[in-house]
Formats: sequence, C-alpha cells, structure tokens
Amino acid sequence: MFQLDDADRLAARLERYPVPMFAADRSPRSEWRLQCINGQHSKLSGMAAADVRNTPISELLPPQEAADVNAHYDACIASGDVIHYSETLHINGRKLMWRTTLQPVRLDSGIDRVVGTALTFAPRPPHAAADDPVYFAAIAQMQLAKVSAFLHSLENCSDIPMDTRQKAIMITGLMRSLDHVMKDMRRSLSGRDDLPLPPDAIPERTIIAMLT
Repeated sequence: MFQLDDADRLAARLERYPVPMFAADRSPRSEWRLQCINGQHSKLSGMAAADVRNTPISELLPPQEAADVNAHYDACIASGDVIHYSETLHINGRKLMWRTTLQPVRLDSGIDRVVGTALTFAPRPPHAAADDPVYFAAIAQMQLAKVSAFLHSLENCSDIPMDTRQKAIMITGLMRSLDHVMKDMRRSLSGRDDLPLPPDAIPERTIIAMLT
C-alpha cells in the first residue's frame, strides 16, 4: 500500500487517513529525507507539505533532535517491525510533544522507507490517562481505514465472484460503523468537536483512484 515510488501518489494516499501521517525515505549511503506529510500533519506541525517534500531531516530539526529521529527510523528498519515512542521536537520555533508510530516499508528499488503516524499531546499528571485512549482510538481508525480501502477495492473488481463482493460490501458497512464509534470515543475523551472526518466521508472516486 505504501510501496509507491512516485511521491505525489504516496502523498495522495496518506491524505485519505484521518490522522497525521508522514513518510520518510533513505537511499543507500544517504540520510533520511522526509518525503511527504498529509494535511492533518500540516495542521499540527505547522509545516507546509510542499515545503518539506524530499527534505533531509537534518534541515527540519535541531541537530540533536534530527539525530534522534534518524536513529528511530534506523531502528524501525533494523527491527523490521512497527515501533512506538514519544518525542519532543522543535518545529518552526514551536515545541511539540508527539506520540509516534513507525511502520517499515522496503521498496524493490532498495530504498528504505518508514511510514508514520504522529499525534501531539500535552503533559498530564500520572493519574490522568485520557490521552492514551485518544491515541489508540486514532490508531484504530487508521487501521480501519486501511481495511476499508482494501474491502472497497474488492467491491469494484469485476473478476471477483458476486457473492464475495457482496460480503465485502457488508463488512465495509460494519467497518464504517466501528469507525464512527472510534470517532465518537475520541470526541468524548478529548472534548473536541472538530476531529477529522472518518474515511467513509471521502468521495468514492477518490478512494478508487488511490487504490489503482
């Protein structure tokens, strides 16, 4: 799903998710570069997507923070698995605390890629755990969006038996219901009414275009 060589198509794919997302690439014997961020990331980070396209991490962050970010990306690729961590970054003069999840992606070209989700949070007293449900509900929404996109692609494949497509349609409906539950949970816990729209609010033609 994220093994696209074309940066514009990769950026378009990230746009369909309701949480802040980014992708970074590293060619052999080179440094990590931020390939793209989606609109939700731009809203939180204050970075313009066009300005950071294919930009070295070292040019976006203070030296020590850039080194730490690069180390996390290296660790994700080395582990071959999803990793989670918290970090504090200074972006455009603003200090932001993030909960970041990285997913490793290996391209046929030999380029290493990490695709991440990153949610900002504010320090809370140890007994206040409301941030964690909000975080995990957002991650669950992202995973639901991935499954929904796959099921939606099955619905429109003429070479798949009709009964299979009908089952995919029914499961997609259930996935959308779950997505709404997750959105309501995030709204209730965070006290916000301006959360991003769920994946099913994206026009069907846009979803199909991203899957082809």
